[in-house]
Amino acid sequence: MTALIACSPESEGLLTLELRRMLPDCALKWAADGLVRVESERAFEELARLISGEGARGCVFARQIAPAQAVLPADAPLADVLAAVHAACRQIPGGHRWNIHVRMAGSRGDIETAAEEAAGAAARSRSEPEKLISVAYADACYVGVADASLCLSTWPGGERRFRKEEARISRSEFKLLEAMEAFGLALPRTGTALDLGAAPGGWTRILLEHGLQVTAVDPAGLDARLRDHPRLRHVRATAEQFIPDAAAYAVIVNDMRMSAERSAAVMVSCAGMLPEGGTAVMTLKLPERGVTSRGVLDLTDRCLNLLASAYARVRARQLFHNRSELTVVMEAGSQCA
Repeated sequence: MTALIACSPESEGLLTLELRRMLPDCALKWAADGLVRVESERAFEELARLISGEGARGCVFARQIAPAQAVLPADAPLADVLAAVHAACRQIPGGHRWNIHVRMAGSRGDIETAAEEAAGAAARSRSEPEKLISVAYADACYVGVADASLCLSTWPGGERRFRKEEARISRSEFKLLEAMEAFGLALPRTGTALDLGAAPGGWTRILLEHGLQVTAVDPAGLDARLRDHPRLRHVRATAEQFIPDAAAYAVIVNDMRMSAERSAAVMVSCAGMLPEGGTAVMTLKLPERGVTSRGVLDLTDRCLNLLASAYARVRARQLFHNRSELTVVMEAGSQCA
């Protein structure tokens, strides 16, 4: 079968290394910037579960995966593309919610209209689809349909975008919001959260909005809109200065500008502060230049292995709002409490 996997164009080398390690028997070809074509003997469902890391680590640098049940020439007549879209829509059971992603196509409107006409009793839902139709114009024209739950993201190419709000303090807020969606995180509504490297306070604001008490740790100041919040305690210290005297927390987050291995070591020190099943979220900052893709992947492996030594479950992805970094979500086990 043929599948397409999307990633950040800057991470193509990293995804290639991950795929070759995970799928040594598959053929890889870059179909466009940030879009790799995978040829495999595996069924799409099996391939998607391997990529997503069901029961294992998966491909950290993959943002979305889609099958291609039809592969047409890049200059295929629109009528042929529409016929493939109709065939994909016939695989959607009546009453199911669906959406369609069209990548790099001048005839996008015609394709979306055809899909809506062919879907029949199924209803289009851009936010919560059960089925995803993918039409990608690259080195060829690829058309496929799959369960949305297998595709890593229900946003085109995994590019989750948020509406800007006046209350937003920093762009980093999008990273935490995207992580909550991508990993299915439900923050507790009571208890205290620890925000390491909090300034200027974007992640702190989100935690406060969810009703948590927040201990924000950073030598720098917080945004003026947060300073008098009744559920906020600001500790002017570095994370490493604060941790020895820290108590128990319901949630711990960390978006510090710190080397990946040092930041991972900080989070290992925090594992015992969480209850069993408690959640920690962090970003691992990766080197931007001067290191080969192999070196970055080795660094990623070392950090994730270190975190796995302290937490019961570790999941990692390079999400759309990450730049040269990863988002990592950890779950505390009974040995951490």
